[in-house]
Amino acid sequence: MNALERLSKRLGMVLTHEKGDWWLSTSKNPLLKLPGDGQVLPAAFRGVTVKEALHRLGGRDLGSRLCTGISEEQLGRMTASIPEQMSPRALAQYLRGAN
Repeated sequence: MNALERLSKRLGMVLTHEKGDWWLSTSKNPLLKLPGDGQVLPAAFRGVTVKEALHRLGGRDLGSRLCTGISEEQLGRMTASIPEQMSPRALAQYLRGAN
């Protein structure tokens, strides 16, 4: 495991363990700034746009970075039902891709 962590650092990557799975991400990935554990309250994200939900998760600066690369159409969509028991990072991933 130590060898994998050292290799990932040399490559500018970060190795994370989330819900039993290992992930290798670029160290500049804004999702890594959000906690990968804990749970969000789904009710706090219902009835807002994807853009607003991402800003609620990350604050103004991180929220803006999380919105990068997403179409204005998708950012303007209202959030659908939010799954229960999601970490802040998992919810951001969900909003960025599945909503």
